[in-house]
Order: sequence, then C-alpha cells, then structure tokens
Amino acid sequence: MAPIDAGARRINASTVTGPAVNGLGPLSVCLIGFGTLGQALAKLISEQAALGSKLRVVGVADRGGIATSIRGVDVGEVLTRKKSRGSVATDRPPTQLADWVAALDCDVVVDLLPSNLETGEPSRSIALAALKSGDLDAAMFGIGPEHVPDLQKDGRFQVIIGETTNDVIMSMNNSRKPYSDVRVRRAITHGVNKPEVVKGAMFGLGRVLGTNVDPLNPYFVDMSGAMPHDAARAKKLLAEAGYPNGFETVLKVAPQYYYTVRTGEVLADQLQKIGVKVKIEQIEWGQWLSRVWKDADYDLTIIGHAEAWDIANYAKPTYYYRYDSAEFQKLFKDSEVTVDDKARRELYVKMQKKLVEDAPVVWLYIHPRLAVTKKGLQGLWKDLPLPAFDLSEVSWAK
Repeated sequence: MAPIDAGARRINASTVTGPAVNGLGPLSVCLIGFGTLGQALAKLISEQAALGSKLRVVGVADRGGIATSIRGVDVGEVLTRKKSRGSVATDRPPTQLADWVAALDCDVVVDLLPSNLETGEPSRSIALAALKSGDLDAAMFGIGPEHVPDLQKDGRFQVIIGETTNDVIMSMNNSRKPYSDVRVRRAITHGVNKPEVVKGAMFGLGRVLGTNVDPLNPYFVDMSGAMPHDAARAKKLLAEAGYPNGFETVLKVAPQYYYTVRTGEVLADQLQKIGVKVKIEQIEWGQWLSRVWKDADYDLTIIGHAEAWDIANYAKPTYYYRYDSAEFQKLFKDSEVTVDDKARRELYVKMQKKLVEDAPVVWLYIHPRLAVTKKGLQGLWKDLPLPAFDLSEVSWAK
C-alpha cells in the first residue's frame, strides 16, 4: 500500500512513544485499520498519563467502513463508498482517505492493518516484503498460504503451521427461504467438496471440518465425513424441497479477509453443478457487520469464527445464523450445568450430531495457524487454542 500523502508523517511505534516533537506538545494521531482496535487503542492512550502527554488521538477510521472523528468532522462525506465497474464490489479512493487525514490535521498516521485500499484486503505482500528486508523478526498474521512453499525453501526463516480455533463456515440464513427448509441446507452441504475447497482456497493448508467444535477442544469429535460430498444426493434433496431446477442465491463476503473471496469462488463453482447459481457480492467489513451479522440481511455468507467454545451461538435464535432448535438449546443448557466431565462430553457429542443433522451452516475448514519468523526465534506456540499470541516465552536461541 502506498503511503497516504496528506501532510502527515508515518512513523514507527518507537518514535511515537518518544518525547513530543520539539517539546511543543503531544502529537496528533490518526489511527487507520480495525475500528474496534483503533477505538480501544485511543481509549488506552487517553487513559495513560504517560502516553497522553505525548499522543493525542484525533481520529479513528476503519478500512471496513466504520469511521468516527473525535473532532467531529463528517467522515461519512469523506469516506464514501462507490460502485466499482458497475459490480457489487465497493472501495474508497485513496484521495478520500487522505482528505480525511488532512481534515483532521494529523501529525502522524498509524496504519493498524496495512491493506489494499481498493479491496480492503490486508496486504500480505507488505508483511512478506518486511520479512525479506529484515524489518520484521516475525509475522504472526497476514502471511497467505500461497507464500508458504517459498518461505519454507528460504533458509533465513522458519514457518510455523498449526491448528487454531478459527472455523471457517458458510452460513445459511435459516430464517429465509429456501434455507428455512432443512432439506435445502443438507443439499447445500452435500454439494460442497470440502477437500477441494481447502486445495483451491487455502493451497491445501487447513483441516476439513464437520461441525462447530474445533480439534483443539477436548470434546472434539471428527464429523468431517458425516455429510460427505454427494452431488446426486444434493440434487435429490433439492427436488424434494421443491427446487428440481435449483435456484439463484447471493453470497456476501468481505474481501478484507482474503479467504472469504477465494472460498466463495470455489463454492460458487461447486454449487453450480447441483443447480444452485451463486452470485458473489463483495461488501466492506463494516457493511458485513451491520447488514449480515447484526441484521441477518443475507442468503449465504462466509467468515471464520475464531472464538474458542463458541458453540453457544447456535443456542441463540437471534444470532445471525437464525438457527432455532429447541432440542439443541436444551442440550446446550444442560451442558452448561453439568460438572461431570464424562457426562458433559456426551452432551457435546449429542450437540455436534444435532448440528450435523440440522446443517444450519456448512463447516468448511479450520484456518491454519500460519506464522513466519527469522531462524533462531523460539518459544512461539505451534497451535493457537485461543485467538491470542503468547509471547511470554519468546527468545532468541543462543
């Protein structure tokens, strides 16, 4: 991503935490990236006296469309969305983001998540270039699976590939036709060739998944083969549900997360073979949060759920899946008050089997843990049992 030219300087964290420029007072900082992260960082800076005397956050903008201004500038007029080539993809011109920075009179622009301004997708090439130039010792996030083979051949680096709790799913809106019919949801599941999805979207990296519970969970049961790819079975179920010729549907994805687009393209090709014509609509992350996650205004969508122990979401009828099963809700409620580990595990097995039976979403694969470090850096976890990076034991080998 090219630097934003708005009269502001881009400086690194070590410079930011130094003395105020020429003793003239705190630096005015604009944060760009994840809105929630930016807001949290802004709050942290304002609450810490040592930081507050050196930094003053004047604006926070999210590349995904959530934008606020502490000074009250109407960011909505600046960060406008536009149609791209008449398609449903959206972007924001770099000049508009630069205008926003200029309007806030920022001394410093801090990009929390470098990304492609046209697509909103995190720029994996930036992290890769920083690694190869020696500017980074480790890339914990942002390396794409397509980079792994070359990095494994480079003697300067070590590549860490492990498990995570990030289950990538294609959700079906259970409250909207035709997905309110379990036969259609099962048909969609049978129409998906999950190993081919992993090959096409993730270059073969990632474990095929069959239910919500991830492999790092002690109650995990391998259900990946419980509803296998079977195009003939899928067509039969669609005919039984009243769709002998299939139907058209819209798949909403947020290109900020590269795997959603790649996975969507593979799935659209596969589902076409059972008569389901999928139109892919790329929307900004902020729009995904408001339209899909909050309002459930969608047919199909793809996202990774990184939270461990998030099976509770399937017991919430108002969650964006709109899955409403009294039987499942009872199983989950019982599991929450069961203290005997064996009995609780049995309840989790029943819950996983019930989810497979009802097919509220298509569980696709576990997004792998992909990290790259310089040779000699040690102490990083191979697997991530929670969406966090523990650096307490990281050191350089002597």
